Amino acid sequence: MDQVLTLNDPAEVMVITIKDRHFIYSGKGTEFMELLVSGSSALGVVRSVKTIPMGKEGAFGTINNTGTIYIISNMDDNPHYQFSDEEFVNVKIENGYYLLDDKDNITAVKGIKSFEKACPKEKLSAIKKYADENKISLKKEEDIIKLTEYCNQQ
Repeated sequence: MDQVLTLNDPAEVMVITIKDRHFIYSGKGTEFMELLVSGSSALGVVRSVKTIPMGKEGAFGTINNTGTIYIISNMDDNPHYQFSDEEFVNVKIENGYYLLDDKDNITAVKGIKSFEKACPKEKLSAIKKYADENKISLKKEEDIIKLTEYCNQQ
């Protein structure tokens, strides 16, 4: 059985905890971010799912992608879309990483310079050196977590 939590005013919620995972309101619409690292520099991730229609099943098991554009513009009342059995879609999960400093400022992680806004300036050279020496890739979640944890240790 699916369980759904509905909030009338998400901005009024401080934290939602599900088992050992913590979610905070991101400040945008009904979006929550999962806290991956806590500390003076915290790391959060907003995970979104994008569906890309491939088409509908045609004759002889082929996929017909003519006229398969779906526009879902208003999802306020029911944030679910039910695809029919004949529809084929690709699902793409997109992660947006955000640093939160001790003043609750949120900075999108776009590059190593993103840490300049969330970490104290005296730590920056050590953070850059750590990132270079450990070949940190900001395209990998585990590397972003390592760098944030290092930032909190300095």
